[in-house]
Amino acid sequence: MIRIYSNESSLLVNHMKNLLESNGISGHIKNENMQGIGIGELGMCWPELWINETAKQSDAEKIIEDALTNVKQAQEDWTCASCSETNEGAFNICWNCSTPKVQVTR
Repeated sequence: MIRIYSNESSLLVNHMKNLLESNGISGHIKNENMQGIGIGELGMCWPELWINETAKQSDAEKIIEDALTNVKQAQEDWTCASCSETNEGAFNICWNCSTPKVQVTR
């Protein structure tokens, strides 16, 4: 087993687990009920996502990386390609001219 992801947010760790499982990679979460514990010698006890098959580690890391990149891009402000208006990252359509947000692919 390999620890593939950890975050203070149990919701985010569960979301990553669901993404992996929808791509055929099984896993489980450790420390899910230990949030808030860990001051001192124990360190941080964030929820951890572990996968069962080490052969799928690179696939799992790529899925998680892509998901986190998409979240970050969705939160960043963007400039409309049509009217050059700045829009908040949560919006997919320009508030000024209704032009859809152009998604950047990497």
